[in-house]
Amino acid sequence: MSVHHIEIAQAKLEQAGFYTGLIDGDFGKGSLEAVQKVLAKAGFKAAEDKPKPTQSDAPAWVVEGLKHIGLKEIVGPKHNQTILDWIKNLGGWFTDDETPWCGTFIAQCLKEAGRGYPKHWYRALAYESYGTRLAKPAYGCIGVMARKGGGHVTFIMGETKDGKYLVGLGGNQSNAVNLMKFPKSRFTAFVWPTYEGGVASSPYPSRYNLPTYDNSLKVSTNEA
Repeated sequence: MSVHHIEIAQAKLEQAGFYTGLIDGDFGKGSLEAVQKVLAKAGFKAAEDKPKPTQSDAPAWVVEGLKHIGLKEIVGPKHNQTILDWIKNLGGWFTDDETPWCGTFIAQCLKEAGRGYPKHWYRALAYESYGTRLAKPAYGCIGVMARKGGGHVTFIMGETKDGKYLVGLGGNQSNAVNLMKFPKSRFTAFVWPTYEGGVASSPYPSRYNLPTYDNSLKVSTNEA
């Protein structure tokens, strides 16, 4: 992660109340502890028999996404203002939180992290032809899935201890931002975000060593 992106992450952590150090682009002990607090809030549990990779290089878009754990759309005529603000910030035309917003969540996190995102960011399947296609999932990459009537996108956070599921941080997962697990067979693509302006980027090799979660997370069954 570049100094600029570390500064962005530090600023976001400070805004969320997890970081009190300098915004200096130096990912030291204070920054690492702040990221660990965010992960703990998100329910991260590493299996004892497989050490997790260091989180000192956690992608800025993951840090941004973790800030919104627990955010939910509002059932009925009212709408979650944060989701509406994301749509407006990205240049969207729709004004409700019933329109599937998983792509909106991903694009907003990428934009806040200074990364590029697809032209049609509101379409989950648009992410299949965006970024750098990966042969296998990497920590922080975008996982693309098909579903009846559309698709779904989520940031890959790890895999379950039994090896059957990937864990995703996403929006519109049971109408909320959360961590849920998905059968590996559902994924159609794994992509790594571009830099701003569409410049290609690739993950560090260490990010292919996925963190391991226990099997207590719920399986996602509703992303519409």
